[in-house]
Amino acid sequence: MLGSQQQQFFRMLSVFVGGGTLEAIEAISAALKMSEGVALDGAASLLDKSLLQAVGQEEETRFFMLETIREYGIQVLSNGKEAEKVRQAHAEYYLSLAEQAYHEFDGVQQSAWLKRLEREQDNVRAALSWLLEPGRTTKGARHVEMALRLSTVLWPFWGLRGNYSEARSFLEQAIAVSEGAGASIRSKALYYAARIAHAQGNNDRAEQLCKESLALYQELHDATGMALALHHLADIAWTRGDLETARVQGEEAFEIFSKMNDIASVAYMQLHLATLAIDQGDYTKGCSLLEENLNICRELHDKSGIAEALTNVARAHFLAGDPTQVRPFLEEGYALFNEMGDKESIAYCFCQFGLLALSQDDLPEARSKIEAAVELFKEMGQQHGTTTSLSFLAKVATRQ
Repeated sequence: MLGSQQQQFFRMLSVFVGGGTLEAIEAISAALKMSEGVALDGAASLLDKSLLQAVGQEEETRFFMLETIREYGIQVLSNGKEAEKVRQAHAEYYLSLAEQAYHEFDGVQQSAWLKRLEREQDNVRAALSWLLEPGRTTKGARHVEMALRLSTVLWPFWGLRGNYSEARSFLEQAIAVSEGAGASIRSKALYYAARIAHAQGNNDRAEQLCKESLALYQELHDATGMALALHHLADIAWTRGDLETARVQGEEAFEIFSKMNDIASVAYMQLHLATLAIDQGDYTKGCSLLEENLNICRELHDKSGIAEALTNVARAHFLAGDPTQVRPFLEEGYALFNEMGDKESIAYCFCQFGLLALSQDDLPEARSKIEAAVELFKEMGQQHGTTTSLSFLAKVATRQ
């Protein structure tokens, strides 16, 4: 039998999906004003009674219930008076965790935070689903704002993992009920939803969302936001083949970031302008910008930026007809993307490896690599990448 405090602790633990760390359990216990030490004592008691299990994972231990036990616990919790407070505390903890991860994504701890969010994605998903329940979003702006905040800060994780459909679903749900939300958080949600719609090949929806985002950023006099929205409008124009509009909007964004002395964002825009120059056939300018970009990204310890620069240098050499310089840059960039688990970029690397093999008449290797890219793009629902890689596969077929 469980005492009243143990019963309360048991009900609270059922809110975790896929388990939770001791840190998370202690934080939610504290938010619910449970007595100090209840997390350790309660966990030990439930472990002894086989109602809880502990599994070590790298540097942390996760505590979880068997699903049948958790389902019983969540049913009891839902029928009681404390369900709202427990779910609120759970959502607040994972929002705080995701926001912390977001601010660490461009630094040296990027890989560690990616792995941590990977382990917690079931809890994050549960928190978002609860915040967006229809009856809850009509009760006030608090839950809507929390849903907007959580769905926006998760974008780097979702983007790297290629979870576009899930990301867009949550963002679009949050945007649909966000009319009364603050302009600052709504502008960010619109911006990230635009990026996902673009990745999925829905350029019209992406442009609509991005223009709404830009208008809000302009109302807020948010220079960073304006530059980001302009940059993404440039990307959309680029996809449509309107390279002149892409150049003008990209340079406008670059100028804003330069005036702000935002080094990380300047590097981001350098990459955009470099790849645009490469697409326009100006390989010298493209490589010069990429060299500057690579130096900045190395100083910032930005693995993603370093990898993007390296693979674009490889692409420039390939398009310039200098295949001997391609593989070293491409392999170094691919290794970094693989380390981060960046599925979209890995798929583009497979395309580059395949085209390099095709140029060297290694048709089996070319087909193998490009087919791997097609599968990854399809898995992510990345329409532009799927179309591009299929066109490369057609080139291989014409040579066989």
